[in-house]
Amino acid sequence: MAKKLFIGLVLMATFAATSAFASDPYIELLKEDVRAEKKAIIEEVMEFSDVEAMRFWRVYNEYDRQLGMIWKDRVRMIKDFAKHYGAIDDKKAAKIADTAFRLESRRTNLKRKFFPRFSKAVGAKRTAQFFQLERSINLLIEIQIAAELPLLD
Repeated sequence: MAKKLFIGLVLMATFAATSAFASDPYIELLKEDVRAEKKAIIEEVMEFSDVEAMRFWRVYNEYDRQLGMIWKDRVRMIKDFAKHYGAIDDKKAAKIADTAFRLESRRTNLKRKFFPRFSKAVGAKRTAQFFQLERSINLLIEIQIAAELPLLD
């Protein structure tokens, strides 16, 4: 199971990094692949009972929809960075940093908002396990994106 999880996470990270720099239609296609792979990993690792799965996925689908809006804004920020790379002054750097901080806050607030809903569906411990797994997935995606982005000159 750990090997499948690792392979799935690496594939997701690769898709996420590639999607940040590709054309919009390609990004949409890859996002669907990442979402499907993420769901498969969650399903395999969490080993939900049928009742838990029904309750969890009902909450998760709304959570994922809202998280997708945050990722969409993240991709927009990365495209803006790439468009202006090489000509970023202090003002533009501060704007990009502020956007990154706001996106991070939005993601944290979303988790806080949904923790009680997931907890009601599958219990607080199972919810904590899910968020721990999701953090691992997102860290691998973030590492891959960071590896692809050049540092400012």
